[in-house]
Amino acid sequence: MAAVDRIPYIYGSTNTADALKSMSEVMFTPANGDRPDAPNVCIMLTDGVSNINSRRTIPEAEAARAKVS
Repeated sequence: MAAVDRIPYIYGSTNTADALKSMSEVMFTPANGDRPDAPNVCIMLTDGVSNINSRRTIPEAEAARAKVS
């Protein structure tokens, strides 16, 4: 945790919904190295306050979960 605590905070907005969507549609794809025999794991760090597209955050999380269930 000490290493995480040393990461400088860059002020800005928090768009958790788009981060989740990007994780599903961009990061975890065969074009970016996704392998069908390996589990997809994402650890997302956030300040906990999604202030852009906040109404989409839960639906995007549920959609991402549905893809791995």
